[in-house]
Amino acid sequence: MICMNVCFMCGNKKFESVFVASKLKVFSSLKKKSFSMGANFDAQLWRCMRCGFVQQRVNRGLKKFLTDFYKNPDSFPTLPPGESDFGDAVTDRYMQFLTQFMHKAPKKILEIGCYDGYFLSQLQKKFQAEAFGIEISPQKNTAHNITIYNDYYPSSATTNKSFDLVVLLNVLEHVFDPHAFMQAVKNNTSNEGVILIGIPQYETSLKAGAPFYLHQHISYFTPKTFKMFLFKLGLEVKGLQVEKEGLLCLCQKSQPPTTPKTIDVDNSSKCYAQYFQRLVDKFRSLTSMPGKKVGLYGACNVTHNLLQICQMFDGIHIYDGDTRKQKKYMSDINEPVSSWEEIDRKKLDTLIIMPLAFTEEIYTFLSNRNLKTKIIKLFDNDFMFG
Repeated sequence: MICMNVCFMCGNKKFESVFVASKLKVFSSLKKKSFSMGANFDAQLWRCMRCGFVQQRVNRGLKKFLTDFYKNPDSFPTLPPGESDFGDAVTDRYMQFLTQFMHKAPKKILEIGCYDGYFLSQLQKKFQAEAFGIEISPQKNTAHNITIYNDYYPSSATTNKSFDLVVLLNVLEHVFDPHAFMQAVKNNTSNEGVILIGIPQYETSLKAGAPFYLHQHISYFTPKTFKMFLFKLGLEVKGLQVEKEGLLCLCQKSQPPTTPKTIDVDNSSKCYAQYFQRLVDKFRSLTSMPGKKVGLYGACNVTHNLLQICQMFDGIHIYDGDTRKQKKYMSDINEPVSSWEEIDRKKLDTLIIMPLAFTEEIYTFLSNRNLKTKIIKLFDNDFMFG
C-alpha cells in the first residue's frame, strides 16, 4: 500500500501543500446525485520539494469514497457506443498515433479501464487480434468478440498472461500506487510488446493557478515528471505526443529500472498557490459587479471548483457547446447547462470563458456569433504570464 509521506517519483519525504479546499464537493453532472455524501475529507494536493511532482494526499476517507464511486453505476453517464471518452474522431487520432510508432501488429491486446469496450473493439477489428478488457465500473459491454472482466487491476484474470499491446487511457492518474501498477503492466507485456498510455497533463494548469483538482486523480503529471516516471520504471519512449490537455505515449521495456543520479526538478507548480489565489480574486471581481448579470461558458472542472470554493450557487447561468453537457446539471446549480444560443435570451451583461484549454478557440467561436453580450476570458496571456 502506498505511503503518501514518500514521493513515489523520487523517494523524497518532504512535501509542501499547493492546494487545499475544505469539503470540496464532487462534480457529478447529475442533479441530486451528488457524491459528496460520505466524502468526509478535504481536497489536498502536495508538491514534492525535491522533484516538483504533484500528487494527491490519500487518506482512508478518500479511499472509501473512490471505492464506492467506481462501483456506483450513477458515477458515469450512460452513453451510446463511441460517445463515452472515445468517439470516432478520437479513435481515429489514436489509431494514427499507433500506426505511426508501432511497427508490428499485435496478436493479443489488453485494455485496462476499457469502459464499455468500444475503443478496444476498434483495436480488435483493426489488428484482427485477441482482445481482453478490465473495467472496475459496472458498464455494459457494447462490443463483440472481446472479453471484459469486471475487476481491479492487477487481476487474477491476467496472471501469467502476456500481451503484445497494453492500453491505458485515462487510467494511470487514478491509481493509488502508479509505480507498483506499472510494474504489473510490464509483467503483462511481452518482451517486444508496447504500452499505450494516455493521461491528462497539468503543466499549463499548474503555471496558471487553475483549480483543476479532481477527487479521482491521484497523480498530476507534467511532460517532465512523466518522462522521469517512465525512466525510473525502465521504459523506453517510442513515441510521445504532447497535447493541450494530455499526453499520448507509446513505450516499451528497455533497461532495468534505475534511479537518476541527479533530479531534473519540475518547477511548474512552484508558484501555484500564489497564482491560484490571484485567479480566485479575479473570478470574484468579475462575478460580483453590482447590477450586472454574468454568465459562465464552460461546464468544466474549473467552473465547478471555482463555484464551490467561492460558495456561489444562486443565479448562475452556465453555457457549453458540447451537446452532451446541455440540459444536464452541475452540482448545486439550480439551472441546467444551456447552449450558446440561449446567451442573449438571458440578457447577460458579461459572459466569462472559463476553460483554460481552447480558450482562444472558444473566444473566436463566440465572437463570430454576433452576440450582444460582452465576452471576457478568465485566462488570458496577461493574466497567465504577466
